[in-house]
Amino acid sequence: MKITIIGAGNIGGAIARGLVRGGVFNASDITCTDLMQANLDRLLSADACFNVSQDNPTAIQGADLVVIAVKPWRVEAVIDEIRGALDYERQSVVSVAAGIPFERLLRYFTKDAVTRYLPCS
Repeated sequence: MKITIIGAGNIGGAIARGLVRGGVFNASDITCTDLMQANLDRLLSADACFNVSQDNPTAIQGADLVVIAVKPWRVEAVIDEIRGALDYERQSVVSVAAGIPFERLLRYFTKDAVTRYLPCS
């Protein structure tokens, strides 16, 4: 399984490091993105095998799971950026952004015709 974590700050970085420390994943199976190079460098100092990028649409290609771990005010912009690159038949998306309810995420993703892949309410 390949994972992309968008946002390599405190939460996203902790998720990435925890998955590796838990022995479930290799760092080479995890790609992390961030706008700040310092966050990516910090992650690489923990394990040089992490894949890092500042290009979200490219980073999600080939991922089985995409984790959105950005500040709440960045969630909509990130989704706008990756929406067209997602493979809705194959990829799962998880958000750990604080205070963003499922209904709001649903609105962000249903700006295009992706509703058939999301659960019914």
